[in-house]
Amino acid sequence: YKNFGLSPLDNDMQMVRIVSPTNRAVAGDSLTIRVRLRNFGQVEVEETDVAFIYNGGAPVVEHVNFREVLGHSLGSTEMFDYIFTRRVKATMGTMELTTWVDYSLDHYRYNDTLMKQIVGISAVTDVAVTGIAPINLGRTTSVIMTIENQGARMVNDFIVGFWYDNDPSFKFEEHFYRDGGL
Repeated sequence: YKNFGLSPLDNDMQMVRIVSPTNRAVAGDSLTIRVRLRNFGQVEVEETDVAFIYNGGAPVVEHVNFREVLGHSLGSTEMFDYIFTRRVKATMGTMELTTWVDYSLDHYRYNDTLMKQIVGISAVTDVAVTGIAPINLGRTTSVIMTIENQGARMVNDFIVGFWYDNDPSFKFEEHFYRDGGL
């Protein structure tokens, strides 16, 4: 084994977190992209570029001058939340967001990029059965049905059911109600 030392780097900007959007967004909404940056190096940083790619589109690159927005350079270990001026439109399904800080003097690039998946949900009520499992109890069989609210609004007080053997005459329904809803 060889011993080695790892000392703090002079220049290292880090993309710490994608603050917004959250993991779910209502389809059609305009989304603000907010990221948290940190000067992980020992030297103050006066300015840097930050960027994102949304759903495989063209990169959006914006410049941050810390002296202009903070009144001083970004000090060692200091964090800063940046809100991109460009907004994006949420869609139904899974959206991909990749963000990165592009500091030209950065000595360590492995902490510069973050990715996030955002699920676009319906603004209307949307309930789906996501699982169904029969349980054999000897002479009878019970069914456990997993339901999920895939919409933006709380749901409650509705009928859920299934057909047996793809025959509508063997229809089973139950009333769903729960304090606090789904």
